Amino acid sequence: MELRHLRYFVVLAEELHFARAADRLGIEQSPLSRAIRDLERDLGVRLLERTTRSTRMTWAGQVFLKQAYKVITAIEQIRASVVAAAIGRQGQIRIGLSDSIAYSRAAALLSEFKFVANNLDVRFFELPPALQIEWVREDLLDVGFVPGPVPSEGIVAEPVWEEAVLVALPKRHRLALMETVSLSELAGEPLLLFESGAGSHINFGGLNRDFFERSPIAGKVNSVSVLLALIAAGHGIGFATAQQMSSASAQGIVLRPLKEADLTLTTYLIRPDGLPSEAAARFLDWTRQTASVQKLPLPPAEIPDPAT
Repeated sequence: MELRHLRYFVVLAEELHFARAADRLGIEQSPLSRAIRDLERDLGVRLLERTTRSTRMTWAGQVFLKQAYKVITAIEQIRASVVAAAIGRQGQIRIGLSDSIAYSRAAALLSEFKFVANNLDVRFFELPPALQIEWVREDLLDVGFVPGPVPSEGIVAEPVWEEAVLVALPKRHRLALMETVSLSELAGEPLLLFESGAGSHINFGGLNRDFFERSPIAGKVNSVSVLLALIAAGHGIGFATAQQMSSASAQGIVLRPLKEADLTLTTYLIRPDGLPSEAAARFLDWTRQTASVQKLPLPPAEIPDPAT
């Protein structure tokens, strides 16, 4: 098994189409097919089910893809750290980010850190929260920013900032002219929720269970941008923070607080349970000094013009 076999398989798994995968790789289809056959022979399992009309991964292929990503990432990190050392960098820190966090706050923190640690090689990886936790445990990330709560096994998590979670409504919604909304007014509205990630970590403890039982689920998504796009299109209501809406440059949406409850989303800085590297320790100290559980302010409520 060679590294190129892993790269070929990853691209093919992403495309599930030999011609498109070969085009991305800049090779002919025949060497791609041969490499996949060689890989399957070496492993002794079938990774892909191929017909004249489609290509799909087997369960073994899905498991192998997850591990292939990790191997490729680890090798790329080794290469990057060697190159960084050659140009004088004194250490490396790998930071995980996702679309669930307050990007403006993270951007400010990371920008400031760049100036106080300009001799470090700082690398970023955009990953969903669950994958960040996995990568931290497996030493593919030094730190990550994820919404909590966070599983404690093998992980140290420190809260860094807290955001208010608001009801996200289409601008043309009947409640968009209100400064606040109540559960009774929202009951029965179709809900757009997160399958995993940011929204799945919202503290809904202050909400009445009856509200969710009476409101149909219009859909579940995996990213903030898709959630807000569906809300703007009028497919339902949802929950989001002002920072998330600003980061996604959402249009056609208003945010309103609930009268009955203060919903919150806390972002945690996570790291492996153990002694951090010197570079990671510097970043942790910097973050503790500059963040330290800040509650991000709300923007002024925008009241849409009924005539528009």
